[in-house]
Amino acid sequence: VTVLFVGANMPDAAPLQIPKERADIHSAFLRGAVGRPGVAEKVVFLSECFSGAEEVVARIVSCRPTIVHFACHGEFGWLHLASGPLDDERLVRKILSKNQGVEPEKRIQLIVVNACMSAELASKLARGVDIDGRRVEGINFVVGHGIEVVEASALRFSNSFYTSLGTGE
Repeated sequence: VTVLFVGANMPDAAPLQIPKERADIHSAFLRGAVGRPGVAEKVVFLSECFSGAEEVVARIVSCRPTIVHFACHGEFGWLHLASGPLDDERLVRKILSKNQGVEPEKRIQLIVVNACMSAELASKLARGVDIDGRRVEGINFVVGHGIEVVEASALRFSNSFYTSLGTGE
């Protein structure tokens, strides 16, 4: 299992505690995996800060993560990366098109969008899209927030979520 942590602070906004969230989810997973021999050793955490969608997709293609975790600012229809706002449709098409034609065990299985107003993005990633007249299936499991999220709450969510993943729940 490979977890790709995608963190991004946008210019002119309150900085998020991206290094803390990344460290917290790794620690939470390891805490959850205590008592499950061999589980922690099978998980690789990769942490990246990207400026735009092209870089995110290139990294997804190169490392073929099982889980992608976004930690950034968001608003309805947009994620904010360092290079500026990125519309949901563009990101969904890029991620899902790169997830196709890949053996099922090498596809992204879970995407966590830990950003404000990211529920619609999560829904689009789960539903799939039509690209050039063909249906591209969505991601099996996707998590997003339907409201604005205070950073402390986002950090608590990540901690609890990854502890549960570590336990196998």
